[in-house]
Amino acid sequence: TRLTGLEMNVLVFDPFAEQSTENKNISFSTFPNKLEECDFLVFTCALNADTWHMLNQQTLALLKSGAFVVNVARGQLIDENALIASLESGHIEAAALDVFDVEPLPRQSKLIQFEKCILGTHNASNTTEAANRASLVAIDKIGRFLHEQ
Repeated sequence: TRLTGLEMNVLVFDPFAEQSTENKNISFSTFPNKLEECDFLVFTCALNADTWHMLNQQTLALLKSGAFVVNVARGQLIDENALIASLESGHIEAAALDVFDVEPLPRQSKLIQFEKCILGTHNASNTTEAANRASLVAIDKIGRFLHEQ
């Protein structure tokens, strides 16, 4: 709804979503059909046997050149090596990730080298208590890291 308010076309790949909509800017398809139409590919799905590495070398190649990839769901939805290769070649313009194949993201990960790769921390719970607890844990880890340097 928010994206269509900005007059963006939204293509939904969700086999469980209600497919009746009065909004002309929302359409439905099955993955990976119509990937070539996507400027942004945003993952918000669960990880299971059908979704593991659903974004891989073959499906990345279907995306239009210059597309953006966002994963705020589960790290193993994306084959990171294939994403890295697509970022290196310039086929994928940029990525925003707050989940990774291996967590925490290893310091030697090539994902860190890309200026157009935004890396964040995933917070699955948005209650006030959970956000406060996650903030305290993050502050503690940053303090221990800086002390080790």
